[in-house]
Formats: sequence, structure tokens, C-alpha cells
Amino acid sequence: ILPGGKIPADGRVERGESSVDESMMTGESMPVSKAPGSQVVCGTVNLQGALAVRVGKVGGETALAQIIRLVQDAQASKCEVQKLADVLSGHFVKVVLLISLATFAVWLAITHTGGADLIYFGQRLDPTVYSL
Repeated sequence: ILPGGKIPADGRVERGESSVDESMMTGESMPVSKAPGSQVVCGTVNLQGALAVRVGKVGGETALAQIIRLVQDAQASKCEVQKLADVLSGHFVKVVLLISLATFAVWLAITHTGGADLIYFGQRLDPTVYSL
């Protein structure tokens, strides 16, 4: 792997010494020194010297593929608190609507039976409008 090249698979350095930018995997901005016997990870970038790497894992077995799979699984699933919040919010909406309808019905009954003064700012209101 020449300087500036991306490491194509997980493996172990057989020959050469270099520093590798592993920031995309670890978040660490400082390059990591690699010598024979050091492990390298797919997707990282060789910065200085040429490296001969024995491939250990490819494709879906690489550390990068495992991280991608974990992130996708985490995004696809909801935690228990989110599930509970979804269920409760569904019930909450129904309860609020029922309370609203009950309040409207009670006030409508009160206004139609003459139990409330329908004068508002000097004007007589329709019982339905007053109930709203």
C-alpha cells in the first residue's frame, strides 16, 4: 500500500513502516505508527511509507462493515422508552379528544337549557358559538 492509499481490508503489516490516519475509525486526529506485526483497519489511510499487508478480513467481516451494520441496526430499532412514548401518545390524543367533545357537549346542553348568560360584550351569542 503506497503513501496516500486507502487500506482496502483489515490485516497485519508484514513489511514496511509508516503512519496511518485512523481518524475515520477512532476519531483520533493523530496518525498511528505501524510496523511489522501491527494491525491495520479497512478504510484508513496510509500516510508515509509503503506497507505490505497480509489481509485478514474482507467485505462484511471487516471492522468498518461491522460498524456500519451496528449503526444501521441501531437506527432501525426503537428503544423501549420510544415504544412506550408512542403507545402513550396514541392514548393521550384519544383522551384529549374525548375530554374536548365532552366539554363541548356539556356547555351546549347548558346553553340550550338557559343555564348560562349568553351575553358577551353586549351581544347575544348563539348557544353553539358560546359552547365553542
